[in-house]
Amino acid sequence: MKTFENWRVEISNYHYYRFTNASVEGDNNKIKALQPRCYFFRNRKSYKYCIYLECNRDLLTA
Repeated sequence: MKTFENWRVEISNYHYYRFTNASVEGDNNKIKALQPRCYFFRNRKSYKYCIYLECNRDLLTA
């Protein structure tokens, strides 16, 4: 019950707004999985483009 009391506001906000941060967590997981494959990039700009490509892949296939 103590956990519920500590998170009561956040739990009620979820049921009211139906909004979670699952998409952001998914993108963070994609980036962490992408890091070992991108060690060979020589500059940060190429690495950034690789992240954009990976995180927006579903938008590009439409």
